[in-house]
Amino acid sequence: MDATLATFDTVETADCVESCPAAGFESSMVVATYQLHKAVEIGEPEDRRSGTLQHFQLSCDDAASTDGANVSVQKLEETTTSSGIFDIKWSTEAMNGKAVLGAATAGGSLELYELVREGNAQTLRHSGLSTDADADSMCLSLDWNNRMHSNAQPSICVSHSDGALSVWDIASQGIVQKAKWRAHDLFGSPIEAWIAAFNCHDPNVLFSGADDAALKGWDLRAGTTAPTFKNVRQYSMGVCSIQFHPHDERLVAVGSYDEQVAIWDHRSMTRPLAVYGAGGGVWRLKWHPAESRKELLLAACMHNGFQLLELAEDQTELRKAASYDRHDSLAYGMDWWLHPAVLQAKAPVDLPRRLCTSLFTTMPTAVPASPSATSPPAKSDSGMLSKTWMTKPPVALGSFAAWFQHHPPRIPSGDDDARVEIDGVPPTSLRKPSYEGRNCKPMTSISGPQPHPARATVAWRGAR
Repeated sequence: MDATLATFDTVETADCVESCPAAGFESSMVVATYQLHKAVEIGEPEDRRSGTLQHFQLSCDDAASTDGANVSVQKLEETTTSSGIFDIKWSTEAMNGKAVLGAATAGGSLELYELVREGNAQTLRHSGLSTDADADSMCLSLDWNNRMHSNAQPSICVSHSDGALSVWDIASQGIVQKAKWRAHDLFGSPIEAWIAAFNCHDPNVLFSGADDAALKGWDLRAGTTAPTFKNVRQYSMGVCSIQFHPHDERLVAVGSYDEQVAIWDHRSMTRPLAVYGAGGGVWRLKWHPAESRKELLLAACMHNGFQLLELAEDQTELRKAASYDRHDSLAYGMDWWLHPAVLQAKAPVDLPRRLCTSLFTTMPTAVPASPSATSPPAKSDSGMLSKTWMTKPPVALGSFAAWFQHHPPRIPSGDDDARVEIDGVPPTSLRKPSYEGRNCKPMTSISGPQPHPARATVAWRGAR
C-alpha cells in the first residue's frame, strides 16, 4: 500500500480527518489541526492552542478502477477555530438539509459546524451551536449515536481531560447536556479520558478508555453511578481508541498506548477474541464501512505508521494485510473515503490498492513509551540503593504511573526494605505492589506534579 495520491501542508499539525457520510455530501472531507504555542515562545502570559478545519473535495472519474489514478483531491477552504481541535466526527445523517460536523476543542467546548450547499459548491461554516468553554478541562474525543440507525434527535458523547464523560442531545435550537460524570481517575486524581464511543447498534451504550489503563462500559438507562464493566487487566497503558463494528453487533475494536489492537465480543469483556501487536501506540481505529469488506480494520499506529489489519474468519486472529509509513511524523488520523461506488468496489484483500481512497494525516507529539532505567543502582549516604526509571520520549504522568504500577521493578530478594516515589503522585495514593515478596513502602514526601519527563525512583536497603 504505497501509492500517495496527493500531499498537502496543513501548516499546523494535523490530528484527524473525517470523510463526510451524509448522503449527497460524500465528496467532502475535513482535516482538523491542533497547535500548541508556548507562552515563552509567543511572548504571552499563557500558552495558547490554535486550530483549523480544512475542507477538501475528492472526486473519482471511474469507481471501477483500482489504481488510484482517477482520484483527485482539491483543498476548498480553511476555517480558523476558537481553539485547537482534538477530534471531529460527522453526523451520519444530514440535519435540515445540511451535513453536521462535531468538533472537540482544547478550549473545553463541543462545537457544531455545517456543510451547506451554495449553488454548485459546498461550504463549511460554524452552526452557531456550541457548549460553554471549560477552562479546566479539554474535550478530547466525541462520537455520535446515529452511525447505524436513524435518529431525529441524535446525541453526542464527549470525553474530557479531567476523566469526565458527558452526553449531549442535539436539537435545532441548541445543545442540551443530558449527563456528565467522572468516569476515570488515577488514585483519585483527574486523568485524561482519551476516548468515548457509542455502541453503534445501541444508542444508550458507550465505552470509554483513559490514561488509567482502564476500559469501561456504560448504559445510560442504568445511570452513570457505576460502569457496566471495568477491565483493568488487559492494558498496561492508556486506552485511546474504540470503535464498534458496523456490521457485526458483537464486535468492538480497542487500541491502546501499549501497542495493542484487541478485538472484543462486548457481551464478554473478560478476555479479547484476538490481539495484535501494532508496534506503536494505537491512536485511531476504523472498520471498513462496507459489509462486503467487514474483515478490514484501519489503524493509526503513531510511531509505526498506518496499518490495514484483517480479522480472520473465525475471529481469533488479527493480521497485517498492508501498511503505509511514508510520513515523517506520527500516524494519528485516517479514514475511508465514503463514496458509495468506491466502498463497494472489489479489490483483492492481499493487494488492497483500493486503499488509495483512504485518507491519512499525522500529528507529531510525545506519546507514552515503556519506562527505562536511566542509570545503574546508586548508593546514598543513608545506605539506600536507588534506581531511577524515566520515560523517553516524555509521557503523560497517568500513563507512566499506570505502567509502573503494572510492571514493578525487580528488587533483590535479600534486601529488607523497598520504597518508591513517582513524581506528581501523592504517596498516600500509591498502591503497594510486591517486589520479590517485599512490600513496597511509598515515601512520605513527594512534591506536586512535575514537568515532563515522567520519572519514578525506587530505593531499597542492601549491600548490593
